[in-house]
Amino acid sequence: MKIDYICYSVPSLSETDYTIVVDDDENTVWIKTTDYAQMQKAIKNNLLLLFNREDKKFYFDGKAISVKGKTILPKAILPHERELLEALDNNGANNLMSIKDRQKVARWAKYIQPKHRKAIITTFGDFMKNCEKYRQEFNTIFLKTVEKSNVHVIFQSFGHIELEGQQFFYSKPRIYSLNHDDEVYISEAYDNVADKENECSCKEYRAFVIDGIVASLSRSYVDYSTKVPKGVVEFANEFVKSNANKDFPRNYVLDIGEIKMGDNIMIDIIECNAISASGLEVDNDVVQAIMDINAQNELDKKSPNLQ
Repeated sequence: MKIDYICYSVPSLSETDYTIVVDDDENTVWIKTTDYAQMQKAIKNNLLLLFNREDKKFYFDGKAISVKGKTILPKAILPHERELLEALDNNGANNLMSIKDRQKVARWAKYIQPKHRKAIITTFGDFMKNCEKYRQEFNTIFLKTVEKSNVHVIFQSFGHIELEGQQFFYSKPRIYSLNHDDEVYISEAYDNVADKENECSCKEYRAFVIDGIVASLSRSYVDYSTKVPKGVVEFANEFVKSNANKDFPRNYVLDIGEIKMGDNIMIDIIECNAISASGLEVDNDVVQAIMDINAQNELDKKSPNLQ
Protein backbone atom coordinates (compact mmCIF):
# COMPACT_ATOMS: atom_id res chain seq x y z
CA MET A 1 0.00 0.00 0.00
CA LYS A 2 1.23 3.48 -0.90
CA ILE A 3 0.12 6.31 1.39
CA ASP A 4 -0.20 9.59 -0.51
CA TYR A 5 -0.56 12.05 2.38
CA ILE A 6 -0.84 12.62 6.08
CA CYS A 7 -3.65 15.15 6.44
CA TYR A 8 -3.86 17.64 9.29
CA SER A 9 -6.97 19.66 10.05
CA VAL A 10 -6.13 23.38 10.47
CA PRO A 11 -8.21 26.48 11.31
CA SER A 12 -6.87 28.24 8.18
CA LEU A 13 -3.92 28.03 5.81
CA SER A 14 -2.02 30.53 7.96
CA GLU A 15 -2.38 28.81 11.36
CA THR A 16 -2.46 25.40 13.05
CA ASP A 17 -3.94 23.95 16.23
CA TYR A 18 -0.44 23.44 17.62
CA THR A 19 0.58 26.93 18.75
CA ILE A 20 1.65 26.80 22.39
CA VAL A 21 -0.12 29.27 24.70
CA VAL A 22 0.59 30.32 28.29
CA ASP A 23 -2.15 28.18 29.87
CA ASP A 24 -1.06 24.92 28.21
CA ASP A 25 -0.11 22.18 30.66
CA GLU A 26 2.93 19.95 30.19
CA ASN A 27 1.00 17.22 28.34
CA THR A 28 -0.60 19.71 25.95
CA VAL A 29 2.78 21.28 25.18
CA TRP A 30 4.14 17.81 24.39
CA ILE A 31 1.24 16.97 22.06
CA LYS A 32 1.49 20.29 20.22
CA THR A 33 5.28 20.11 19.89
CA THR A 34 5.35 16.56 18.54
CA ASP A 35 2.51 17.05 16.05
CA TYR A 36 3.99 20.31 14.78
CA ALA A 37 7.32 18.52 14.26
CA GLN A 38 5.48 15.82 12.31
CA MET A 39 3.92 18.49 10.08
CA GLN A 40 7.33 19.98 9.34
CA LYS A 41 8.77 16.56 8.50
CA ALA A 42 5.79 15.84 6.24
CA ILE A 43 6.36 19.13 4.37
CA LYS A 44 10.00 18.23 3.72
CA ASN A 45 8.96 14.87 2.30
CA ASN A 46 6.01 16.08 0.21
CA LEU A 47 3.49 14.27 2.37
CA LEU A 48 1.60 17.09 4.11
CA LEU A 49 -2.01 17.69 3.15
CA LEU A 50 -4.06 20.33 4.95
CA PHE A 51 -7.81 20.38 5.52
CA ASN A 52 -8.78 24.02 5.78
CA ARG A 53 -11.74 24.38 8.14
CA GLU A 54 -12.47 27.85 6.73
CA ASP A 55 -13.48 26.73 3.24
CA LYS A 56 -13.66 22.92 3.82
CA LYS A 57 -11.11 22.25 1.06
CA PHE A 58 -7.93 20.18 0.95
CA TYR A 59 -4.61 21.85 0.14
CA PHE A 60 -1.23 20.51 -0.93
CA ASP A 61 1.64 22.98 -1.26
CA GLY A 62 -0.80 25.90 -1.08
CA LYS A 63 -3.11 24.65 -3.82
CA ALA A 64 -6.58 23.14 -3.47
CA ILE A 65 -6.66 19.55 -4.73
CA SER A 66 -9.08 16.64 -5.06
CA VAL A 67 -8.57 13.78 -2.62
CA LYS A 68 -10.67 11.30 -4.56
CA GLY A 69 -8.87 7.96 -4.72
CA LYS A 70 -5.94 9.18 -2.59
CA THR A 71 -4.79 7.10 0.37
CA ILE A 72 -4.67 9.43 3.36
CA LEU A 73 -3.83 9.09 7.04
CA PRO A 74 -5.83 11.77 8.92
CA LYS A 75 -4.69 13.71 12.01
CA ALA A 76 -6.66 16.23 14.05
CA ILE A 77 -7.21 17.37 17.59
CA LEU A 78 -10.24 15.68 19.12
CA PRO A 79 -12.81 18.51 18.71
CA HIS A 80 -12.15 18.61 14.94
CA GLU A 81 -11.53 14.91 14.30
CA ARG A 82 -15.01 13.95 13.13
CA GLU A 83 -15.23 16.87 10.68
CA LEU A 84 -11.98 15.79 9.03
CA LEU A 85 -12.97 12.13 8.80
CA GLU A 86 -16.34 13.00 7.31
CA ALA A 87 -14.73 15.35 4.77
CA LEU A 88 -12.34 12.63 3.63
CA ASP A 89 -15.12 10.03 3.42
CA ASN A 90 -17.47 12.38 1.57
CA ASN A 91 -14.81 13.41 -0.95
CA GLY A 92 -13.91 9.88 -2.01
CA ALA A 93 -10.55 9.48 -0.29
CA ASN A 94 -9.19 6.11 0.78
CA ASN A 95 -9.40 7.27 4.36
CA LEU A 96 -7.25 5.16 6.71
CA MET A 97 -9.57 6.11 9.59
CA SER A 98 -13.07 6.30 8.15
CA ILE A 99 -16.03 7.18 10.35
CA LYS A 100 -17.08 3.52 10.30
CA ASP A 101 -13.60 2.39 11.33
CA ARG A 102 -13.43 5.10 13.99
CA GLN A 103 -16.60 3.75 15.57
CA LYS A 104 -15.21 0.22 15.59
CA VAL A 105 -11.92 1.24 17.17
CA ALA A 106 -13.74 3.11 19.94
CA ARG A 107 -15.69 -0.12 20.62
CA TRP A 108 -12.66 -2.37 20.18
CA ALA A 109 -13.69 -4.87 22.86
CA LYS A 110 -16.58 -5.98 20.63
CA TYR A 111 -14.05 -7.25 18.07
CA ILE A 112 -10.82 -8.15 19.86
CA GLN A 113 -9.95 -9.11 23.41
CA PRO A 114 -7.01 -8.61 25.75
CA LYS A 115 -4.92 -11.74 26.16
CA HIS A 116 -5.15 -12.09 29.93
CA ARG A 117 -8.43 -10.49 30.97
CA LYS A 118 -11.99 -10.04 29.76
CA ALA A 119 -13.36 -6.77 28.37
CA ILE A 120 -16.86 -5.89 27.19
CA ILE A 121 -18.86 -2.98 25.79
CA THR A 122 -22.35 -2.35 27.13
CA THR A 123 -24.47 0.57 28.32
CA PHE A 124 -24.38 2.13 31.76
CA GLY A 125 -28.09 1.30 32.09
CA ASP A 126 -27.39 -2.38 31.42
CA PHE A 127 -24.56 -2.38 33.95
CA MET A 128 -26.77 -0.82 36.63
CA LYS A 129 -29.65 -3.21 35.91
CA ASN A 130 -27.47 -6.34 35.76
CA CYS A 131 -24.70 -5.39 38.15
CA GLU A 132 -24.97 -8.68 40.05
CA LYS A 133 -24.32 -10.60 36.83
CA TYR A 134 -21.21 -8.50 36.20
CA ARG A 135 -20.07 -9.05 39.77
CA GLN A 136 -19.94 -12.78 38.99
CA GLU A 137 -17.96 -12.21 35.76
CA PHE A 138 -15.29 -9.89 37.17
CA ASN A 139 -13.34 -9.86 40.42
CA THR A 140 -12.76 -6.09 40.46
CA ILE A 141 -14.43 -3.90 37.85
CA PHE A 142 -12.85 -1.04 35.93
CA LEU A 143 -15.38 1.08 34.02
CA LYS A 144 -14.91 3.96 31.59
CA THR A 145 -16.97 5.60 28.89
CA VAL A 146 -16.44 4.44 25.30
CA GLU A 147 -16.07 7.98 23.98
CA LYS A 148 -13.39 10.09 25.63
CA SER A 149 -14.46 11.76 28.87
CA ASN A 150 -13.36 12.07 32.47
CA VAL A 151 -15.44 9.10 33.64
CA HIS A 152 -13.21 6.18 34.58
CA VAL A 153 -13.45 4.33 37.90
CA ILE A 154 -12.44 1.19 39.73
CA PHE A 155 -15.42 0.24 41.87
CA GLN A 156 -14.82 -0.35 45.55
CA SER A 157 -18.44 -1.47 45.91
CA PHE A 158 -21.74 -1.36 44.00
CA GLY A 159 -25.18 -2.92 44.03
CA HIS A 160 -28.84 -2.19 44.65
CA ILE A 161 -30.56 -0.67 47.65
CA GLU A 162 -34.30 -0.57 48.28
CA LEU A 163 -36.01 2.65 49.27
CA GLU A 164 -39.78 2.93 49.65
CA GLY A 165 -40.32 -0.24 47.67
CA GLN A 166 -38.05 0.76 44.76
CA GLN A 167 -34.59 -0.46 43.87
CA PHE A 168 -31.80 2.02 43.22
CA PHE A 169 -28.24 1.50 42.01
CA TYR A 170 -25.40 2.68 44.23
CA SER A 171 -21.64 2.66 43.77
CA LYS A 172 -18.49 3.74 45.52
CA PRO A 173 -17.11 5.94 44.09
CA ARG A 174 -20.36 7.49 42.92
CA ILE A 175 -21.02 8.27 39.26
CA TYR A 176 -23.20 11.28 38.58
CA SER A 177 -22.63 12.24 34.96
CA LEU A 178 -23.64 9.14 32.97
CA ASN A 179 -26.97 8.44 31.31
CA HIS A 180 -28.57 5.02 30.89
CA ASP A 181 -27.79 4.95 27.16
CA ASP A 182 -24.11 5.94 27.48
CA GLU A 183 -21.82 3.19 26.22
CA VAL A 184 -19.23 1.98 28.70
CA TYR A 185 -16.20 -0.27 28.60
CA ILE A 186 -15.85 -2.78 31.44
CA SER A 187 -12.84 -4.94 32.22
CA GLU A 188 -11.04 -6.66 35.04
CA ALA A 189 -9.05 -4.11 37.01
CA TYR A 190 -5.28 -4.53 37.22
CA ASP A 191 -2.30 -2.94 38.96
CA ASN A 192 0.42 -1.05 37.12
CA VAL A 193 3.98 -2.32 37.26
CA ALA A 194 6.24 0.47 38.47
CA ASP A 195 9.36 1.33 36.47
CA LYS A 196 11.97 2.24 39.06
CA GLU A 197 14.74 2.68 36.49
CA ASN A 198 12.87 5.47 34.71
CA GLU A 199 11.06 6.74 37.83
CA CYS A 200 7.68 6.05 36.26
CA SER A 201 4.57 4.60 37.91
CA CYS A 202 3.84 2.26 35.00
CA LYS A 203 5.38 0.43 32.05
CA GLU A 204 3.24 1.26 29.05
CA TYR A 205 3.94 1.42 25.32
CA ARG A 206 2.17 2.91 22.29
CA ALA A 207 2.05 1.23 18.88
CA PHE A 208 0.78 2.88 15.71
CA VAL A 209 -0.68 0.11 13.57
CA ILE A 210 -0.83 0.96 9.86
CA ASP A 211 -2.18 -1.45 7.25
CA GLY A 212 -2.18 -4.28 9.74
CA ILE A 213 1.44 -4.02 10.90
CA VAL A 214 3.16 -2.36 13.86
CA ALA A 215 4.61 0.66 12.07
CA SER A 216 5.86 2.64 15.08
CA LEU A 217 6.36 1.50 18.68
CA SER A 218 7.43 3.64 21.63
CA ARG A 219 7.67 3.69 25.39
CA SER A 220 4.95 5.87 26.92
CA TYR A 221 5.11 8.57 29.61
CA VAL A 222 8.82 9.30 29.31
CA ASP A 223 10.35 12.24 27.43
CA TYR A 224 13.57 10.55 26.30
CA SER A 225 14.20 7.62 23.98
CA THR A 226 13.96 4.30 25.81
CA LYS A 227 14.42 0.82 24.36
CA VAL A 228 11.22 -1.21 24.16
CA PRO A 229 11.73 -4.67 25.71
CA LYS A 230 11.90 -7.60 23.30
CA GLY A 231 8.89 -9.23 24.95
CA VAL A 232 6.75 -6.17 24.31
CA VAL A 233 7.87 -5.98 20.66
CA GLU A 234 7.02 -9.65 20.16
CA PHE A 235 3.66 -9.28 21.93
CA ALA A 236 2.69 -6.27 19.81
CA ASN A 237 3.58 -7.96 16.51
CA GLU A 238 1.91 -11.25 17.43
CA PHE A 239 -1.23 -9.57 18.75
CA VAL A 240 -1.67 -7.36 15.69
CA LYS A 241 -1.01 -10.28 13.33
CA SER A 242 -3.47 -12.56 15.12
CA ASN A 243 -6.24 -9.96 14.82
CA ALA A 244 -5.49 -8.78 11.27
CA ASN A 245 -8.16 -10.92 9.62
CA LYS A 246 -10.98 -10.12 12.02
CA ASP A 247 -13.73 -7.58 11.38
CA PHE A 248 -11.56 -4.82 12.82
CA PRO A 249 -9.78 -1.88 11.14
CA ARG A 250 -6.18 -2.28 9.96
CA ASN A 251 -5.23 1.21 11.20
CA TYR A 252 -5.35 2.11 14.89
CA VAL A 253 -3.28 2.86 17.97
CA LEU A 254 -2.61 0.01 20.39
CA ASP A 255 -1.62 0.76 23.97
CA ILE A 256 0.23 -2.08 25.70
CA GLY A 257 1.28 -2.43 29.31
CA GLU A 258 3.17 -4.63 31.70
CA ILE A 259 0.47 -5.25 34.30
CA LYS A 260 -0.05 -7.15 37.52
CA MET A 261 -3.11 -9.28 38.23
CA GLY A 262 -2.96 -11.04 41.57
CA ASP A 263 0.61 -12.27 41.95
CA ASN A 264 1.25 -12.49 38.22
CA ILE A 265 2.99 -9.92 36.02
CA MET A 266 2.12 -10.09 32.32
CA ILE A 267 2.06 -8.11 29.09
CA ASP A 268 -1.39 -7.22 27.78
CA ILE A 269 -3.20 -4.60 25.78
CA ILE A 270 -4.56 -1.63 27.70
CA GLU A 271 -6.86 -0.27 24.99
CA CYS A 272 -7.14 0.71 21.33
CA ASN A 273 -7.56 4.28 20.10
CA ALA A 274 -8.21 6.00 16.80
CA ILE A 275 -5.05 6.74 14.85
CA SER A 276 -6.57 10.07 13.75
CA ALA A 277 -6.53 11.80 17.14
CA SER A 278 -3.96 9.90 19.21
CA GLY A 279 -0.89 11.67 20.54
CA LEU A 280 2.64 10.52 19.85
CA GLU A 281 5.00 9.15 22.45
CA VAL A 282 8.71 9.93 22.37
CA ASP A 283 9.75 7.39 19.72
CA ASN A 284 6.55 7.39 17.66
CA ASP A 285 7.18 8.83 14.20
CA VAL A 286 4.16 8.39 11.94
CA VAL A 287 5.67 10.33 9.03
CA GLN A 288 8.75 8.11 9.07
CA ALA A 289 6.47 5.08 9.23
CA ILE A 290 4.64 6.31 6.12
CA MET A 291 7.96 6.85 4.34
CA ASP A 292 9.11 3.34 5.26
CA ILE A 293 5.82 1.82 4.07
CA ASN A 294 6.05 3.70 0.78
CA ALA A 295 9.68 2.66 0.31
CA GLN A 296 8.75 -0.97 0.88
CA ASN A 297 5.91 -0.58 -1.60
CA GLU A 298 8.38 0.60 -4.26
CA LEU A 299 10.71 -2.31 -3.51
CA ASP A 300 7.82 -4.76 -3.83
CA LYS A 301 6.96 -3.30 -7.23
CA LYS A 302 10.53 -3.78 -8.46
CA SER A 303 10.96 -7.27 -7.03
CA PRO A 304 10.42 -10.15 -9.45
CA ASN A 305 7.23 -12.12 -9.04
CA LEU A 306 8.39 -15.39 -7.53
CA GLN A 307 4.96 -17.01 -7.48
